[in-house]
Amino acid sequence: MKTQITGAAFIAALSVLATPASVQAQVVTLPNNGGVATYQPNAGAGTLTGTLAQGGTSTPFSCGYDVVSGQISGSPSCGQIFNALTLTNVEREIVSARRVVASNLQSMTTTQLLDDTFQRQIGNGFSVGARATGAEASAGASNLGPFAFAGGSFVDDNRSGFEKSGHTYLATVGLDHTMGNTLIGGHVGYTTTELNLTSLNGDLSSDGWLVGGYLTQLFGQRFSVTASAAYTDANVDFRRTFAGTNVTADYGHTEWTGSLTANAVIMSTQSLAFTVIGGVTYGAWKDDAYTDSRGFAYAKADGDNTYAKVGGVLTLMPMGMFRPYGFATYNRLLSDPAFTGRDAVNVGGGLAIGSGRLTGGLEVGTQLFQSGQDSTSIGLHLRLAV
Repeated sequence: MKTQITGAAFIAALSVLATPASVQAQVVTLPNNGGVATYQPNAGAGTLTGTLAQGGTSTPFSCGYDVVSGQISGSPSCGQIFNALTLTNVEREIVSARRVVASNLQSMTTTQLLDDTFQRQIGNGFSVGARATGAEASAGASNLGPFAFAGGSFVDDNRSGFEKSGHTYLATVGLDHTMGNTLIGGHVGYTTTELNLTSLNGDLSSDGWLVGGYLTQLFGQRFSVTASAAYTDANVDFRRTFAGTNVTADYGHTEWTGSLTANAVIMSTQSLAFTVIGGVTYGAWKDDAYTDSRGFAYAKADGDNTYAKVGGVLTLMPMGMFRPYGFATYNRLLSDPAFTGRDAVNVGGGLAIGSGRLTGGLEVGTQLFQSGQDSTSIGLHLRLAV
């Protein structure tokens, strides 16, 4: 029998999103009475906090700016400073911050789908478990192996200021080649994302092509290391509502990712196998500069994430072509020490299928322990040894 090796959850770090840093404190003079307001915008949450110095007294205030209606509300001082603020700048900061979070989410979803896809496909085509148990070795010994993958991730986020829901779909086809204890392969694919940006009363849709490759080296009978990389070029259509009118924009979006992952078979019998997996993944993205239909110009934006993961896969190997398995993976964001929500745990399971030279599997995973956020993934992968 063969141990099913997966990258565990498809969306291991979907919610590990670094909130864009607030801009520096700003000062505005009230035109009517000479009062001075010093305020700190929190673009992500759409709030302004600070103090109003007037007539020898200093009054704290907290205001909320609704980027959909264009209205400000909150402390009594908010009404006094309303006309003095350049609200177009505040609006631009809020839209930029929430778009950055959406772009980051989009990039990390694709990164995780790709990363875990390779682990599943490599587990089928060049299995550590197959070499360890001596079963189905013919699939691992094949010189060529065409493969295909299709999957999706579904997310719901109800955090204040970042409310959103939607999905990402990904499909790839590729070919790999085995040379002794080395496997090298490449793939091309298509990805599409649809996000309902509730906090902006709008939506974001994206589609594009991707290309990538990977290299796996087997060390001994029970240990392998895989390096993989991919690049995605997509176009984004962005729509939001302001004061009852639609504001539209489109811009280019690119992503690139790289990962280094180790798989090891800890225990393997005729009926049961346990595999551990650990690695580091880097993902980055960039949005082009654009001007929306309201005439607001937005600078280019970019970001990146580095995270580590460790997990285990327990596979039942009864007689026959079907092998059920379960997994758990712990992920931690390494690239933003100041961010508090850097930990994620994913659990799930699937059914590995092996029949002659055709192998594959169907897997479902879900994310735990992320307050205010839910995410689920499903995927199907197939490989043919020729």
